[in-house]
Amino acid sequence: MEPSRSLDASIVLRTAQGEMRYGARVVFDPMSGLMRSDHDDAAPPEAQPPASLRAASGRWLFDATAENRVSVNGLPVGGARMITAGDVITVAGAQLLVEEATPATLALRRFDLVGNDTLPPVGDSVRTLAPPAEDLPIDLGELPSIEGFVAPRARRLARSQWNYAAWAMAGLLLLVLGLFALLEPIALDLKPGDASVKSAGSFSWQSASSVFVFPGEHHLRAERKGYISAETTVKVGGPVQAHALIHLIKLPGKLDVDTGGVVAEISADGARLGRVPGIVDVPAGDRTLTFKAPRYLDHVERLTIAGGGEKQKLKVALKPSFAVVSISSVPAGAQVEVDGKAAGTTPAKIEMDAGIRRVQVSSAGLRQWTSSVVVNAGVAQSIGPIELGAADARITVRSVPSGAQVTTGGSFRGITPVTIDLSPGVSHAVTVTRAGYAPWVRDIFAEAGKESSLDARLAALLVEVRIQGEPADAEVFVNGDSRGKAPASLALPASRHHVEVRKEGYNPFVTDLALAPGIARTLDFKLVNPKDVAGNSPQKITTKSGIKLLIVPGGTYQAGTDRREQGRRPNEGPHKVTLLRPFYLGEREITNAQFRQFRATHNSGAAGTYSLDLDKQPVSRVSWEEAAEFCNWLSAQEGLPPAYQPREGGTFVLSQPISNGFRLPTEAEWEYVARAISTGKPLKYPWGAELPVVSGTANVGGAEAAGLLGAVIEGHRDEFPAAAAPALFAPNPLGFYDLAGNVSEWVNDRYLSYVPSTAVTDPVGPEDGKSHAVRGSSWRSATTVELRFPWREGAVEPSDVIGFRVARYVAAE
Repeated sequence: MEPSRSLDASIVLRTAQGEMRYGARVVFDPMSGLMRSDHDDAAPPEAQPPASLRAASGRWLFDATAENRVSVNGLPVGGARMITAGDVITVAGAQLLVEEATPATLALRRFDLVGNDTLPPVGDSVRTLAPPAEDLPIDLGELPSIEGFVAPRARRLARSQWNYAAWAMAGLLLLVLGLFALLEPIALDLKPGDASVKSAGSFSWQSASSVFVFPGEHHLRAERKGYISAETTVKVGGPVQAHALIHLIKLPGKLDVDTGGVVAEISADGARLGRVPGIVDVPAGDRTLTFKAPRYLDHVERLTIAGGGEKQKLKVALKPSFAVVSISSVPAGAQVEVDGKAAGTTPAKIEMDAGIRRVQVSSAGLRQWTSSVVVNAGVAQSIGPIELGAADARITVRSVPSGAQVTTGGSFRGITPVTIDLSPGVSHAVTVTRAGYAPWVRDIFAEAGKESSLDARLAALLVEVRIQGEPADAEVFVNGDSRGKAPASLALPASRHHVEVRKEGYNPFVTDLALAPGIARTLDFKLVNPKDVAGNSPQKITTKSGIKLLIVPGGTYQAGTDRREQGRRPNEGPHKVTLLRPFYLGEREITNAQFRQFRATHNSGAAGTYSLDLDKQPVSRVSWEEAAEFCNWLSAQEGLPPAYQPREGGTFVLSQPISNGFRLPTEAEWEYVARAISTGKPLKYPWGAELPVVSGTANVGGAEAAGLLGAVIEGHRDEFPAAAAPALFAPNPLGFYDLAGNVSEWVNDRYLSYVPSTAVTDPVGPEDGKSHAVRGSSWRSATTVELRFPWREGAVEPSDVIGFRVARYVAAE
């Protein structure tokens, strides 16, 4: 029984020329593949159609015989099969694309195959059809066998499952896109640019120079092989885009150093790295490497370190800073001392450090040989044979009064009391003189190796001196000794005298009086109100040896530093200081030439290849005790009482009461002058109160000293690698030079690491202590902490960066 047809159904054929409409059943021409309705009278009755299309119970069926070249979706058809939208029917030389397949309409689009033309992709032309609102059961009756037929319900189920999967994928995609829309970028300033950046503990996505994260606080971590990982915290959200600066530092490089077996300390840009030979970690980049080894010259290398753990090799040839000096003598077996230290007996081969060395060769009963020897690093030399003749005679000369000059053969030999050596076997004329006294002369025969003494009592050449003035009852002091009330008539030796006139409530009158034999003098004075602090005292004085001093009236100030000051050290406790007694302070530091007037054999040495011993350079390598001795010697030269008294242990203490003899400035005086308190604008640094360092203000550790010091002050240069002559830089507001830089300075006080906060007046420091205070930066100073004027330190031993300047009170107590 043939299935019932859908009489109201129709087939529409669409071509490039337009549309053609057919009935519910069409057949195909076997040669051309053209369609015609099955009631077309033009068709010959004997023609057997290769295929036909018909409507049956709301569905469309395609019938074909197996021997014809007919296929659906590329599969040959023999029998009947269901047709749906999207199917492709190939008949003879044509292809038909099923565009619509509803119970009422079957729409086909025809494509004629020419050559290798094929049907365009289905997706380009097929419209998606909405399924019917209801899936009503349709009785198709007994359908003939349909090859390749898939049941409509199974087809709908498979298509429905595919649709669900598609919708699920689309939903997931929309969810992902929604999440990405919530991400906000963090702009990265990243070095190196290929480093990986992630947000710890939360989702992040890096793209080019940005990393995308959800709003909130994020801990970013950047990593790259060969670099040290870095982290930073960034808050994301708000109107302004977040930024992160992450610059990774390369891992250190591995530097394999060969020093030829010499153990040396290695530093990079002033930072100590360890010991070589061997492998050390060196930060990546251009580095200045410094090698230091005992008794070898410092060696400097400039090297680019690749970093990132990469291994590099470096061979360093360290040059010795010593040389072998051979010394022989006649007779042999003499004791050799180098710079005051025993070094063996002749003949001797002695390793001496480079520089100027003081060599002494002596033997009992024979004359001592002493000389300065210039030692060049790595250059061997020989001295001798030194002929040690008969020993000198040693004579100790004393005088009353003391402080007289001693000469032999017209050569100055010292100030009494003094011990001198005389060539043996001859007579020597010893002359003792002092201004205001008649010369004392004796001839003495010098016996080899003999020690003796001479006592000279000097006869004074007296001069009449009258001292008078206002107020009339003021007390008169000559050379520190009271000579009664004014007016006073005195007989004084024809020499230089230090005269003071004092009365309570007045500033003292102070002067130096030079008397000549046979010329009487009258000295007038007038004591002034204490408010005139300078009184009758000159603003500037100069000693016989050329040392210039400026007067400082004194005042009240806050010493030390506030606890909040940057760079402050614990030993800079703040405290109030009052300086009542006006004083003089050296305009400049004492030079080598000035110190050698007191001690001719002094040698300040050298720093590397730079001399510290030139006459115009500040004296250094002096102990505190030597500085105090110099002050006493200077007082004697100027006819002033000594400021220091010796005590057990070879040290000195201030005389009591404190005289107006030369001494070292107290810590309080030094800081008051250095900071220029009286100007109303106290200085923190040589140039003012603020950083950065101003070049040209002091001789400190600048770039010119990099080869000598290693670590230097960034961006500073002063043209002097070591100590410079005083007064080459501008003075401070009070007229004093080099209170910063050049050499640090001994002061009078013993050092206390803890400074009491109690107020003090004219302090001179504690009576006891193991070390003395040192103030002021030096040519080695390379940190801004040391450049501050409040900086203070304690020291015991001499140093190539410690010198001193002198001070004295305008008047004694």
